[in-house]
Amino acid sequence: MRGAVSHTRAFICLSLSVFILSARYYTSASFERPVHLTIITLLSTGVWLLGSAYYWGLQADSPYLTVIANHKSSTDVINPTSAIVKYFRIGHEHFQHLHLSFPFLLCCIALRTLIYWGVIRTSQCSRSGLEAFLPLFSFIAVAIGPGFGLLHLQPNKRQSQWSMPSKSQIIFTFLAAVWPLFVISAEESSKIATGTVCPIGWGRFVSLTQLLKCVIDAVIISHTSHLARTATDDGIDISKFMGKLSLVAAGSILLLSFPSWLSDSEFLMAFTFRALDNGDFAVDGFFAMIGVLSALTLLPSVHPSCFALLIITATFMGLQIPVHKAIPLLSPVSYGELVKHTTLAIVLSVPLWYLVISIHHTGDSNASRRIFKGLIISVSGFALIALVVLAQLFFFGPPAMVLIDIAIKSLVSEASSEIFAWESQAAASKSLADAVNEYTKRYTLPPPPNFDKWYEFAKEHNSIVVDDFDQINNDLLPFWGMEPAHIRDLTIKLFNYGSSEMGGMRIRNGSVEQSPYIPGSHRWMTDSFQRMIEPFSKWLPDMDIAINLADECRMAVSFDYLEALKYFAQEKRGGVSNQMEENGWPSSVFSQFPWPQDFPEPLPRATEGRKDAIDPLFTNYIRRPMFYDFVAASCPRRSAVHNSRWWDWSNTCARCLRPHSLLTTSGAILADVSLAHDLCHQPDVAYLDGFLNSPSALVGTNLLFPIFSQARVGGFSDILIPSPWHFDDKSAFEEDSSVAWEDKANALFWRGSRSDGFSAHGRWPGFLRPRFVHEAYEKTVALQSSGIETPVHINVSFTGEISKCDGMDCAVELENYKQWGLVTMSNDSVVDQEASQLPPGVPFEEHWKFKHLMDMDGAGFSGRFLPFLQSRSLPYRAAFFRTWYDERIQAWHHYIPVDIRLGSGFWSILEFFSGGANDKDGEGPEIAKKIAEQGREWSQKALRKEDMQIYMFRLLLEWGRITHDERERLGFSITKGE
Repeated sequence: MRGAVSHTRAFICLSLSVFILSARYYTSASFERPVHLTIITLLSTGVWLLGSAYYWGLQADSPYLTVIANHKSSTDVINPTSAIVKYFRIGHEHFQHLHLSFPFLLCCIALRTLIYWGVIRTSQCSRSGLEAFLPLFSFIAVAIGPGFGLLHLQPNKRQSQWSMPSKSQIIFTFLAAVWPLFVISAEESSKIATGTVCPIGWGRFVSLTQLLKCVIDAVIISHTSHLARTATDDGIDISKFMGKLSLVAAGSILLLSFPSWLSDSEFLMAFTFRALDNGDFAVDGFFAMIGVLSALTLLPSVHPSCFALLIITATFMGLQIPVHKAIPLLSPVSYGELVKHTTLAIVLSVPLWYLVISIHHTGDSNASRRIFKGLIISVSGFALIALVVLAQLFFFGPPAMVLIDIAIKSLVSEASSEIFAWESQAAASKSLADAVNEYTKRYTLPPPPNFDKWYEFAKEHNSIVVDDFDQINNDLLPFWGMEPAHIRDLTIKLFNYGSSEMGGMRIRNGSVEQSPYIPGSHRWMTDSFQRMIEPFSKWLPDMDIAINLADECRMAVSFDYLEALKYFAQEKRGGVSNQMEENGWPSSVFSQFPWPQDFPEPLPRATEGRKDAIDPLFTNYIRRPMFYDFVAASCPRRSAVHNSRWWDWSNTCARCLRPHSLLTTSGAILADVSLAHDLCHQPDVAYLDGFLNSPSALVGTNLLFPIFSQARVGGFSDILIPSPWHFDDKSAFEEDSSVAWEDKANALFWRGSRSDGFSAHGRWPGFLRPRFVHEAYEKTVALQSSGIETPVHINVSFTGEISKCDGMDCAVELENYKQWGLVTMSNDSVVDQEASQLPPGVPFEEHWKFKHLMDMDGAGFSGRFLPFLQSRSLPYRAAFFRTWYDERIQAWHHYIPVDIRLGSGFWSILEFFSGGANDKDGEGPEIAKKIAEQGREWSQKALRKEDMQIYMFRLLLEWGRITHDERERLGFSITKGE
């Protein structure tokens, strides 16, 4: 091609571009959308090639390979009756005279792109390293001939020059067939699975699809190589041809992809670009274009199998960067497999390179010497990287990891110390004066009026928490940065739309009232709140409260805006006077901006088949990924979620997991629950949770509203309140059904529905509950096939009807859940059921028969956790939703925290507490029993209904002051001697 760089530079550019793209593979947003990246690459390549062809065409007059052969049009002889017919005939004749390679390569490129898109969408079913078969397929494609004989192209004169001796061909074919097996094993050894579900029967199909993509790549390489060599031998430039092919291919792929983009959330994902996306597309598109241009320079002179080996070697070396980051999470066995197969893959590549280099070391021409020089430089670079990789694997290895039994005992011991310290400071005050002083010291302002009434209420109900209410302080702090009248106005706005699912409650002159517009299906919730508040409502000022009746949280405010509000809040709070309000709240409450007398009548919900009217300040995210619009928006700009992606939901992101985990020889275990709730360093969870990936009913906002919710995910700013589900004992533990620890079955038990998110567009495999049941199924199958006896049994299954899913997703889910349940349910739990249904649910007290109980988020927080704590069983909790009581329970002391990625660490913890192989000293069951008793005792002291009321009383006192126009003059203090 005209203006092409030298062969040496082309080798270097191609090697570097592929290496960089491979190193960025898991963390770049562009690889999540391969269709977009392909279109960008083709467009930029086409423009560059046509631009360079035009530039060099002005410098010299040389022939170009034409897309349409020269011929005399029939329209020059016969005048058609209309312009439409004329253009139709012209188009038809042009199509008939297209260069045969043009439609052939066009179809290959388009098909390859769409197949790759499907592979990315089902990455949990794919096999890493299958692209290593590309050298073998390229060698076969050259042997068969360009176009597989379909295009009737003649071999060019350089074909015989590249031929190997027959013996070398046999050796190369054998090595090229064996080498990928070690590459596949090496890459698979470095993966730590997240349990993302590969639906039954999909694994083999996706692997075959990957191989088909590899075959198409080989055909494109071999055919383009033949086309370029033939044109070069004839003195013809192919820049214009390849440029037009690139542009037409980009347009064709766009048209083929558009129908799928029109479906629901796919349309929004296809045309929504964030700063991170744009940056990744620019970087990866640039390097991909450099790679394609370098390839077009090399293909006329380099054998396709050599070219393919160059690409795959660069890919394998580039992937060593994410592999190196994952090494700390690997078990000793997996690490040993990684070292062995990586070494074999590198060693076996040496004879492969020797054979392909020997092809190009036969000529004495300047071109042959340049090619040989470029190959030597590239191979030398790969050899240097390989030596570094092997040195790291053999001499530096993974960091020293602790045995899991030692790690668990250490965490349990630390947790005991932490909860003891927390209990001491949470109830340090022994008198009202102590409580006032402690409040002022902690929060740098006096308590709100009627604080003495709250203190009396707390003491009457034997609260063991008097001083530590940091959750309330942190929730309400941003509202100090807003004017009280504005807060009241925002509260009323929340009641204007029925689709907002807000329950209005008001307090007037000490009496609690409910909005008459609360739907009947949710009336029980506001009835419960009313019963919760009425015992102390006489001490509260007038106020309106907007209670979120939905399961999901609703409000995630941008980090910068929230920080600005907190800054203004600190200034406002600094001016609060320290004075005694003997008569409680001032009589002239909200004299200028009073609360309205009546609740506004909301716009009604839409009738069936129509869309609800939504508050313009809110957005409907039902069935749409919301992580980057809500959670990421609340994170600092330098955090990981703003600077990288982790789109491969089947593979654990090591750097996302490490900050809050303790690495053991049996897997990572969750050590810091508070840090785990911070999602800013965890971009991978965007695809590992139903609420984050496809919420069932999220209508949310990025503005700060006074929304009171039962639970929230990290990054959201909803004000936490005790749940009516717990206050009304919807899932209660009955002491009459209690079972002693010794009489419980040594099994992990879970029953439930797949309620975490709406399954659309095949997103359910990443949801937490399906991943858990799937891992339980695989664990059970592995134990059964190995014949290993284990003291703990796994008894888990989905139950009831499958809902919250589209038709195709529902059918696939049902097929998988039924098969898993047949393996993971104990024999005494298996019942006859129709082929179209899952097993029915079990009585709630059935849980108390088992020592180990799994608790997970559903559509929102789990309502089972508190009764699990009370049950004398050991609860394992995997949760992103944070509730009002999270600040007063201690992981590893009251319950066992579980990372939502699950994995080997979780199952190793279960083995330890059940007395399995990881329990070296036989202390696991006793520690489990002790934690279960500690959780039960604590729940009876600090998580009672009375504690919910005490929390709510204090919260509403604080809220009453914040919404008061005179809040900077309102504070409680006591006189000396009181």
